[in-house]
Amino acid sequence: MTFLNPLVLFGLIAAAFPVLFHLFAQRKARKIEFSSLRFLRQLEKSSMRKVKLRQILLLLLRTLLIIFLVMAFARPTIQGYLGGFFGSSSANTTLVCLIDNSASMEQRSGGTTAYKNAQDAAGKLLSILNEGDEVILIPLADIQPGKQYEPLHSVPDIRKAIFDMRTKDAPARVGDGLRVASAALSNSLNINKEIYLFTDAQKSNFAVEDSAAEQLTLFDERS
Repeated sequence: MTFLNPLVLFGLIAAAFPVLFHLFAQRKARKIEFSSLRFLRQLEKSSMRKVKLRQILLLLLRTLLIIFLVMAFARPTIQGYLGGFFGSSSANTTLVCLIDNSASMEQRSGGTTAYKNAQDAAGKLLSILNEGDEVILIPLADIQPGKQYEPLHSVPDIRKAIFDMRTKDAPARVGDGLRVASAALSNSLNINKEIYLFTDAQKSNFAVEDSAAEQLTLFDERS
């Protein structure tokens, strides 16, 4: 198993904090003998055993919670025998690229357009692909909800599809793109599933319609 964000694993140090808190909280109480209360010692010992058991279980749960959170953010990927069982030495990936090909992406900055930068960034993702991985390209400005976008497996075919994509005089529909991507990933049999969004983040791209057909956005109108 490898991790896409291995630096996050340093966060496992935090798993020691609940243990340290537990140890420091274990202060020995001063014993004071009362002859009239000696018959309660057995009851006290039984109660203390139950309390200590609860404390140990709570300590274990807190420690495991921290470990699982850190492992999740480190994004583990499967390699070795289990990955080979699925057809390669590492678990295969379905990668969805949501590419904003709206007209606003043609704005130039620094001698190039935002769309060209998006294409170049999407092209760089091809270097992380392994045999058996697949890429689904979804153009957000002319997306067709309900359409099944076929995955591409050949790096030359994927690169050609990225750079053959053209901008459209329409806003990018990010919401529809995410829904189509979610449906595509749910149909994928690969273990690893990732979504990449390439956009200039124009507010109009995030507009959605509610049940009353009124336009809402994900942003405050004052921003």
